[in-house]
Amino acid sequence: MDNEKKFAKVILPLKLQKDIHYVVPEILSDKIFPGSFVRVNFAGREYIALVDEINCEKVEYEGNFKYILFVEDVPPAHRQIVKFWEWLADYYMCTKGEVFKSAASAFSLDLNPGKKRQKELGPEGELLPQLSDAQKLALDKIENEMKDRPVVLNGVTGSGKTEIYLHLAKKVLESGKSVLYLLPESAISSQISKRVEKYFGDKLLIYNYKQPKADKRNSFLRIIKGEEPYIVLGLRSAIFLPYKNLGLVIVDEEHDSSYKQSEPAPRYNGRDSAVVLSSLFNTPIILGSATPSLESIHNIETGKYAEVVLSEKYHNSQPVEIKVLNTLTEKRGNRMSGPFANYTLEQMESCLERGEQVIVFRNRRSYSPYVQCDECGHIPYCSHCNIPLSYHKYRGTISCHYCGESFVFTNRCNSCGNNSVTDKGYGTEKIEEFLRERFSDKVVERFDADTTSSKTEEKRIIKEFSQNKANILVGTQMLSKGFHFSDLTLVCLLQAESLFATQDFRASERAVQMMNQLSGRAGRENKPGKMIIQTSGDKNEVYSLTGEYRDVCKKLIEERKEFLYPPFLRIIRIVVKDRERKEAYNYADKLYKLLCLIKGLDFSGPFAPVNEKLRGEFILNFWIKLPKDNSGIAIKKSIKRVVDKFSNDNPKAQFFCDVDPF
Repeated sequence: MDNEKKFAKVILPLKLQKDIHYVVPEILSDKIFPGSFVRVNFAGREYIALVDEINCEKVEYEGNFKYILFVEDVPPAHRQIVKFWEWLADYYMCTKGEVFKSAASAFSLDLNPGKKRQKELGPEGELLPQLSDAQKLALDKIENEMKDRPVVLNGVTGSGKTEIYLHLAKKVLESGKSVLYLLPESAISSQISKRVEKYFGDKLLIYNYKQPKADKRNSFLRIIKGEEPYIVLGLRSAIFLPYKNLGLVIVDEEHDSSYKQSEPAPRYNGRDSAVVLSSLFNTPIILGSATPSLESIHNIETGKYAEVVLSEKYHNSQPVEIKVLNTLTEKRGNRMSGPFANYTLEQMESCLERGEQVIVFRNRRSYSPYVQCDECGHIPYCSHCNIPLSYHKYRGTISCHYCGESFVFTNRCNSCGNNSVTDKGYGTEKIEEFLRERFSDKVVERFDADTTSSKTEEKRIIKEFSQNKANILVGTQMLSKGFHFSDLTLVCLLQAESLFATQDFRASERAVQMMNQLSGRAGRENKPGKMIIQTSGDKNEVYSLTGEYRDVCKKLIEERKEFLYPPFLRIIRIVVKDRERKEAYNYADKLYKLLCLIKGLDFSGPFAPVNEKLRGEFILNFWIKLPKDNSGIAIKKSIKRVVDKFSNDNPKAQFFCDVDPF
């Protein structure tokens, strides 16, 4: 081996445990640096890799080294970005290659530069909206506090948090630095982007999974060159972009569960990762929400975060009236029509007569959650997943919402042969149908995963409802996000008990967040708002405390502390999967024996979740609790060693680690 050769350790977009080195060709020696993007050949295929280190020392390897083919014509990634990707791999217990794969996918690095799309821009340079006295006071407090620690902007819905973000962003852009503005959902991004574009014009870079790949590529090039300041308005994957001169990070609706990625690795939380990103760049970060997460509230109480409260609505509107209806009581009194209590329908009629709008929330898409034979009771289940098939009347199918398996619906039972299969329960599609019949002279729209699969349709629905061209909007949890509808005064929440049905220690937290966020959509511009909660069990104290979010949080935090759940410790979930149940248990048993060797490890499992089979694979879970101190860090390193050994000893085993799984 020639000791004078220069070697580059690279990160490939693959799940690899070992270090990979290539020889740096002499002709490229002065063009390759740590952070450079290079083209290499690995296992017979070409990949773009990231140069992690360069050295001239002899590298131990049996075989012939390959040469780097060429350097991509883009500037190297900032060293802090590479450190950030390394942190993601370490914290979320995956490989650097899996992180780099997500990053490369996020900015479409595998594409040739496309022709820049010309988008219609608003009149750049418009004056920002004038702040109220309460907003000005909050802005001053934020600017003072964010010099030292993250700031939580705890602003009630309709208080004007966005306007504060825009004023802060303007100052940062004028200083020559850039802004990362994260949102949880693409639908909100569409609405917010118009407001941001009006003031910042072509400084705005919109970044989400629905953007064309050519647009992503152009955004990537503009960001990595860092020649001029910009504001990135993106979803969680925007944290992977190769920033160089960040001056501010904003995480709006920081409580939202959409910031957590479940598949594939890295299974990261966008909010938590953004905090680390801001720390590496020594950049201020603001976490905004009307219902801050319990983690953020705990960080405020321990002094790790600062809190700025904005309790005054921008238009001085009154608090939303909350009405809870027990549907069991209403049924006994013959006061129900379909999925609605008669009282709810009367309130909707009054609202519509005044020219105002209504949102109906049901956390279940489809026409019906399941179908059942009225003769023998048989319920069709997905053959790949342990869940009933949902009925979609518009498509004429029964489908699985996990794997996508779908069949043409007929009322003939596969079990007894009778023509007696009927739909059960109400999904958003069936509710939409009911309302179209009940209010035939009104425009009813539906906003869920089925109707918003098209970006164009998603924008149309939001635009028409914003302009009061649609009277009633039926939808799922997507409706609880930070939308602004000036004529919306009534929100109806159906089957609220379903919000607590998940086997998740965060169920109550998310339910009260959902209800507060939904109530905040109503009565935003000097019009009284009302929220009607229909539930079969009105005894849950969360209903009575809706609107008093901090009181609920105080109780929930006490419960978390008593039963040792986050934020008082960390949780790691290890998932073992296999297409054969016997093999899944075999692998889980081997992993169990290895975990038992770790001193001080508090874990449970393996056990099957409620849906033990998804997409044709049987699932077994291990749950691990880690202290939030040095001992927890040491135990986590031991878990990583055990997991690596298990992987090496059982190369065919399918498993993954999910840190902070919810």
